[in-house]
Amino acid sequence: MMFPQTLPNYDGLYLTDYEVITEYEGTDGTLETVEHVSTIQTLWRLLNYTENIISPDIWRLKNLRSLYLPSSSLYGVIPKSIGLLKNLTQLNLRDNSLYGSIPVEIGYLTSLEVLDLGSNYLRGEIPGELGGLGSLSFLNLEKNSFFGEIPKELYQLHQLYLFSMADNLLSGTISSEIGNLKNLGVLQLGTNRLSGEIPKEIGKLDSLWSMDMQQNDLDGEIPREIGNLKNLYYLNLGENRLSGNIPKEIGKLQGLTTLDLQQNDLTGEIPREIGNCTQLSYLKLQVNRLSGKIPVEFWNMVNLEFIILSNNGFEGGFPEELGNLTKLQILYAAFNNLTGELPESFSSLRHLTWVYLSHNSFSGPLPSGVGQLTQLEGFDVYTNNFSGDIPWPAFSQLPKLYLLYLANNEFTGEIPIDIANMTAMQYVYLNNNRLHGVIPDEIGMLQKLISLLSRITT
Repeated sequence: MMFPQTLPNYDGLYLTDYEVITEYEGTDGTLETVEHVSTIQTLWRLLNYTENIISPDIWRLKNLRSLYLPSSSLYGVIPKSIGLLKNLTQLNLRDNSLYGSIPVEIGYLTSLEVLDLGSNYLRGEIPGELGGLGSLSFLNLEKNSFFGEIPKELYQLHQLYLFSMADNLLSGTISSEIGNLKNLGVLQLGTNRLSGEIPKEIGKLDSLWSMDMQQNDLDGEIPREIGNLKNLYYLNLGENRLSGNIPKEIGKLQGLTTLDLQQNDLTGEIPREIGNCTQLSYLKLQVNRLSGKIPVEFWNMVNLEFIILSNNGFEGGFPEELGNLTKLQILYAAFNNLTGELPESFSSLRHLTWVYLSHNSFSGPLPSGVGQLTQLEGFDVYTNNFSGDIPWPAFSQLPKLYLLYLANNEFTGEIPIDIANMTAMQYVYLNNNRLHGVIPDEIGMLQKLISLLSRITT
């Protein structure tokens, strides 16, 4: 393939199935011939080149504005000569097998607006020279092995919209200078080794709509200033060492759809102001030291699909208003101190797929309408004080139910032959109740059954 000596001013040049990055049929087998193509403005994709590396001769593409090579099976190091492409505005090498460090020469690309090196095998410290890229709006370095602290120079990138350092080995603290990034919409620092407190200056990022700091070693309290982030719809601070109460200012985030505070050391009650977050779909508060009753305002969040409250110290029970949550799919509240009966409105949660309420003190009979929950796959109320007959006719109407944990309660009655109709069933735990009679032979018709635990008095 020979390049023409001239090309029109294309905004996009698509080059596939040609060997153009390391060699092609030319005068000397290098990129030197490409140097004549002075009108190239965008080099969109280069595929199937001989060695799948970025040639050090890349600098010859002096007028290149966009180098877009995600998911192109590239390996090797990023050559220092890439810093000579002074017209480059987009550098996207995401999802390849590049290794080595980020060359400091990338800091010379002062026209760069997009730098995406995510999902490679890059390592080393992030060069502070990147802080000189004053036009940069998109910085993605996630899913590599970068270590050391976040360079303070990066907090001077005032045009940044996306700042992603997630899934690395970064340590140190988050500087208060993060408040300088006023245009930031997406902040992803999760799955690192960051420590210290979340700076209150985070509240200055009023354009922020997504913030992920999960799986770090952050401590201290959640800053009240987080309530200033009125555009926030995704907030994940899970799996840190945060302490103190959930700030009531969370209730100001009325567009929030995901709130994940799991596996911290949070205490106190759920603030009633959370009921103002009526767009919330996913709520994860498990594995903390939260306590008290679930506030009545909680049940105003009618868009909830996932509620995970397990492994806390919540008290009280579920009111009839539970039935307001008609979109609910997952209800996990195991290992708490919850009491009372399940309300009849429980049966109106037609989208429920999993119920996990084990290790509480719920009592009374199971709701008679449980057979209406036709999407139910797992029902676990292991170790409570439920009583009365097991509603077998209702359970037999649930075509997807494959896990039924009713052990360690006060259920009475017999196991009916109709259990054979529960054809999806794989796990049935009925032991330590007050059941009587015999295990019917028809249970052998459950071809998918893996585990049956049942102790029956005759």
